[in-house]
Amino acid sequence: MRYLLAAVFVCAAGAAQAADAPKLGTQFTTNVQPFLTRYCSGCHSGATPAGGLDLKSYSSLDQVTSDFARWSLAADRVAAKEMPPRTMAAPPAELASQFVTWVHSV
Repeated sequence: MRYLLAAVFVCAAGAAQAADAPKLGTQFTTNVQPFLTRYCSGCHSGATPAGGLDLKSYSSLDQVTSDFARWSLAADRVAAKEMPPRTMAAPPAELASQFVTWVHSV
């Protein structure tokens, strides 16, 4: 019985993620990419991106989900106000929160 409940939960979670995918994809294009361009890409792009993380190379939700561990770490660093570094312009709290919430929603 326990295994059956676990299987039902996993299936339900997968269905919910599939239903949210279009919304998350749209949010990636309209909110996340502009956030990254403004506050992250100055260091995290190009031939030698900081930390080896080229955020400009991600152009779709599928690419984000395939490398989710790195995105989760990035969201944690933004939430802890470790990123961007103090020498760079910090995003408004609302935009940083939207970014972190989006990553956690993925």
